[in-house]
Amino acid sequence: MQNKTLTYSTHIAQIVKLSLLIGFGAFVGLLSLKLSFSVFLIFLVPAVLILAWNKEEFGILLIIIITASIIWENQLPALHTPFGNFHLVDLYLFFSLISIFIKYYAGKNESLIRTPLDVPLLIFFGFSVISMMLAVTVFSVSIRTAFSELRIITYYLLFFLVTNLLHTKTQLRRLIHGLYLIAIVVVFFMIAQVLLGTSIRIIPARVESLLTMGKTYTNTIRVITPGNSLIFVMFLVACCTFIMQKSMRTIYNFANVIILGIGLIIGFNRNLWIPAIIGMILFFFISPKQCKIRFIGFSVLMAFVLALVIVFAYITDGKLKNYTESTFIRLFTVTKGNDLVRKDTLIDRIIENRYAWNEIRSHPVFGIGLGNNYRHDVDWNPKLNAYIHNGFLWILMKTGILGFTAFMWFLLAAIVRGFRYWNKGEDSFLNGAYIGFTLACIGFMLSALVNPVFMQWHSSPIIGVMLGSNELIQRLNI
Repeated sequence: MQNKTLTYSTHIAQIVKLSLLIGFGAFVGLLSLKLSFSVFLIFLVPAVLILAWNKEEFGILLIIIITASIIWENQLPALHTPFGNFHLVDLYLFFSLISIFIKYYAGKNESLIRTPLDVPLLIFFGFSVISMMLAVTVFSVSIRTAFSELRIITYYLLFFLVTNLLHTKTQLRRLIHGLYLIAIVVVFFMIAQVLLGTSIRIIPARVESLLTMGKTYTNTIRVITPGNSLIFVMFLVACCTFIMQKSMRTIYNFANVIILGIGLIIGFNRNLWIPAIIGMILFFFISPKQCKIRFIGFSVLMAFVLALVIVFAYITDGKLKNYTESTFIRLFTVTKGNDLVRKDTLIDRIIENRYAWNEIRSHPVFGIGLGNNYRHDVDWNPKLNAYIHNGFLWILMKTGILGFTAFMWFLLAAIVRGFRYWNKGEDSFLNGAYIGFTLACIGFMLSALVNPVFMQWHSSPIIGVMLGSNELIQRLNI
């Protein structure tokens, strides 16, 4: 009984610490909008360096808070240099990466941890650097423009922060619970924004009326934040963990499923909805018999909750009814075939893909270079001449077949290892996180067909952290 009390107290203490970290991150974000850059530097730099050195998992979470919660990249203060604009979080990332070697040579870490994913990730990063150099020297792309895309790729290196700076299950659990907490806080902000509507902005998000198949639903507010990708990932982790765990923590996991599910819905991202559904179906087929039974129970429970929500929505005949109808309308648009292409945004993506394939055929080996335009016909927003919604084609076109091969090697190797080892450990919480992160990786690959998640500043850190976490889970739990 005493051990259970101590465990409960430990969990409470961890939650309090994580809450304070998120509060600090939010405070830093708001402060950055108000203070001058020099004052902000004086206030922040010592604090984050101490944090990165002594509490590595909190340092990683701080990067996620700044890059993948409610703050958009263009709202952060920047340090302007001839080589491009640096955010403070960029410098923080560089310091954290360097600290891996400092701690090793100082004797704090016994060795540098190697994993089978290190080589493809480093090769991909190396070809990305070559692609940036080619863009500047051969294709006359400005250093700032080329470097801006390399910055996105650099955040995949959070993988090494997880595998080399975290060494215990306690640190790993803090990291996972911290990711939960960040995602849940983002959802609460999204819900509050939905209740307030578009007239009052409490978060720097895209807040707009839902547009589907050319029709605008003015009574349905769509909230898009940088944290949408994190919500998707942790929703899958919560579902898998809820199905696998038998203890009283099931209540905690179920609450996470409900809250994160709400966040996933009000983001109205079909490119995340469909992968989430496919991911859970895949989990059913790969799970052992006992998990299949619990999965069926979970499905019945979710169907019951959904039925209650629908009945309550139609009884009250208010905003909840609007969201319920809009959700089903948007979900079932994926079955519209040609109408989806003609009336929705897919036609724009098809045009982009045609331009991209022309460039890929012309520059197959090293690509056209990071930051380079692949089309020149968008006058109203010239930045879109370098932007493509297909994440696979973005990598292939910009870094060439060599960089693309290394990147796919990194992702596919992670998925294969995830399926091979996810159910080998004794800790069901970590097993749930392992398969949840693996399914999320597959989900991102599906989403990347219509959304450039691989080249989004708020997605690349999450991919690095979740795949690094899987390698750490395998090392500590199997």
